[in-house]
Amino acid sequence: MRILPRTVRWEDGRVILIDQTKLPEELTFIECEDVECVARAI
Repeated sequence: MRILPRTVRWEDGRVILIDQTKLPEELTFIECEDVECVARAI
């Protein structure tokens, strides 16, 4: 069974998202602390 990372999570007051523009070559995350960052990430 393949275990996949969570695509979006809330941690320590931040939204952490997978940067899908880097897939499938690398798995990196975007950490957002405000709504503007989340909007750009989407």
